[in-house]
Amino acid sequence: MYCHFGQFQNRKIMTDYTMCTTKICPIKKSCYRFTAEPEKYWQSYNDFYDADINDCKYYIKETNEVEVTQKAVQAVSHFFRNL
Repeated sequence: MYCHFGQFQNRKIMTDYTMCTTKICPIKKSCYRFTAEPEKYWQSYNDFYDADINDCKYYIKETNEVEVTQKAVQAVSHFFRNL
């Protein structure tokens, strides 16, 4: 995955990542998947929070672009390994 910020450096645009729609996650306010601004024309959504284990495997802490990209790649890899 590649997240291109370019002209949007001061905005959190959710490009190439699935945004989270959870209502009950206790850490959603610090998660990039929840707080980023959706892409205007194309955006995917999912509720990633697992209430059974009270955790989220796909949490991406709001941080710099490189770390966000690495976490997203790890989360996607984890997802496909567990199919």
